[in-house]
Parts: sequence; C-alpha cells; structure tokens
Amino acid sequence: MQLALEDRHRAVTLVHLSCSGADVVNGLFVGLEAREHYDPAAGKSKTVPPQFDQLTRLLCRTEARSAETYVLPTYEAGSTRVADRPFRMEWCPAAQRKRDVDLLLLSIGGNDVGFSALAAYAFLESAGDIASVVKLRESKLRFGPAVADVYLSLFDVRIDAVKRALAQGFGVAPSTVVQTSYEALQYDENNKFCGAEFGSGRLGMDVHSKLRSSLRASRRSEISTTAFSSGWNASARARGAARRICAPASARVSRSSPNISRPFCAAEFARATPATTGPKCRCRASP
Repeated sequence: MQLALEDRHRAVTLVHLSCSGADVVNGLFVGLEAREHYDPAAGKSKTVPPQFDQLTRLLCRTEARSAETYVLPTYEAGSTRVADRPFRMEWCPAAQRKRDVDLLLLSIGGNDVGFSALAAYAFLESAGDIASVVKLRESKLRFGPAVADVYLSLFDVRIDAVKRALAQGFGVAPSTVVQTSYEALQYDENNKFCGAEFGSGRLGMDVHSKLRSSLRASRRSEISTTAFSSGWNASARARGAARRICAPASARVSRSSPNISRPFCAAEFARATPATTGPKCRCRASP
C-alpha cells in the first residue's frame, strides 16, 4: 500500500500465500491440511498446495520446469526422532518468469520449534485442561524445551534450504527478504525476566518455572533465526524498554518519541523503490 501511495503511476502486485500452522517442510515444500474452507462443495480440496508450488505457477509463463532436490530434517510433533528426507521441487526456468520478486515478506520458524506446544506446556498442566478428548494427543500438543531444543538445533538446516530454494526457484536474493522479528516483551527495562528483582512489586513472566524455561527456549529460537538467516532483513521492532509488559512508567515513552522504531519503510530498499526525485517515503512512529 505504501509503495502504491508513493507514486500514483506505480502498480504494485501483492501475492499473499501465508498459511496458519505452516512450517518450513509442511507449508513451504510440502502441502498442508486445509484448516479453513470457503467452498461448501463435498469435493473441495482438503490440502493446501505447497507455497513454493503456488508461487511457481503464478510466476511462470509456461509449464516448463527444472528440478532441484533439497534434503531436510523431518520429525513428528512431540517426537525427537529425526529423519533426513529428500524433497524434489520443480522450478520455473528464469527465462520463463513473468517478473522478478522485488520484496518477500516471510514469517517462519515458530512452528518449526513447536511454539504452540511450548505455550501449552507453560500454561497448562495437561492438554486435557482444554477438553478431555485432547489428552489423547498430549505428546503432540504439549511438550517442553527438551523437545523444542532438538527442533531448534535443526532449524539452521531448514532455513538454509529455504534460502537456496528462494534463490534457485525464484531468483530472490537474501537482501530482498524481510523476516518477521518479535519484541522481547518478557524482559524488564534491565533485560531480566519480568519480576526477577525481589521486592520489585511486579509479578511477571518468572512467576511459574515452566513458563520461564519455555520463554528461554523461545529466546534461543530468536537468536538462532537471526544468526542463521544472515543476509535477510529483520522487520522493525520497538527500541528500548518502552513496550515491555512490566516496564515501569518511567521507562515508557510517548507515541511521538523517536525511540520507538518506525514501521517498515519500503523506500529504504533500493530495489523495491526506484530512485525518484525528492523524498517519497514518510514513515511515522508506530502506535
């Protein structure tokens, strides 16, 4: 939207392929079971095609394809048994692409390390607390950092495969990828777990030991994502302690403060925004 508003003569095409519950393997490279349907027909598709396949069909002028194989570590949710599996992908030849991808917004990683199961481990004594029948899938829906750490140790291999697939299949350079980055809400203004200071009077994220350990695993996931995704751009995040949930009033800042990071400004990416005369990008402090 911002790119389009900068220049009324510019046409912007946005392709939205995100899928709730997807991870690198099940979502990008392999199809995923559909969670929502707008089609009431009995013969409707029960599987969402791989996002890479969807993008290939959208970008390719012809049915011509070239094949590449990627070996990825795979596992069942809740299990620490890992198996390397080859995945054969068919890409559109560069000469047959309708156009280049100028900018790719990516949010990947949380489901690969079992974020929702970690959250369930932190907040629930049993998955059966939701409903008795859910307890039958306890090991898949709720597990702790010991399991998530195994998945985390494999995440760099998965991310490397994504980077190679984007380059080989779509000609996307790492510098044109923006990966979602999350704020460290669980820490106070001193970068300690909320409420860690005895007598602070602020009950925080360390109230329950399980919650604390799970958040540490999540933190390591964030570090791993940043370390192994070199060349990708991180989306904007708030600076300082202003938005942390247990920050004291003295640490908070007004909405107009320059310490609050700006939202993604497309003009900062030369490839996304061609050179024009005069400033075209106006970024305001996020609310």
